[in-house]
Amino acid sequence: LVSGHTMNDVDKISLLVGVAEDMAIDCDHLCQMLDDLGSNASSHLRIQICQHLFSRLVDRENFEDVEAKLSKEEIARLRIELGALWSYSDKNPTGHYRLNLARPMDRNLA
Repeated sequence: LVSGHTMNDVDKISLLVGVAEDMAIDCDHLCQMLDDLGSNASSHLRIQICQHLFSRLVDRENFEDVEAKLSKEEIARLRIELGALWSYSDKNPTGHYRLNLARPMDRNLA
C-alpha cells in the first residue's frame, strides 16, 4: 500500500489516512510496512505511517518490535507527535492525561 514507487510521500500518507480509518492491524504488519518502504524512505514518512497507524494497533504491547525498525531519533519524534496517546493503555485506562484537543492525536484519544 505505501511502498508504491510512483507516489510521493504526501500521496502515500493521504492514501493511508483514508484507508486506516477502518483498519485494525498488529505490530507485525506495521513492521512489514516499514520494511516494504525500503531504505530510501524518509524519516518523516516512516514517522507519519507509525503515527497514523498507532491508534489502530491491536497489540501495542508488542510495539517494541516496531521500535526496533526505527532510529532513536525517529522514536523520539514519534513520541512527541503521539503525545498522550503514546503512554495511554486501553487495557488499563487509569491515570491522568493532559490532552490538547488542538492536536489530532490527542483528539483521537479523547
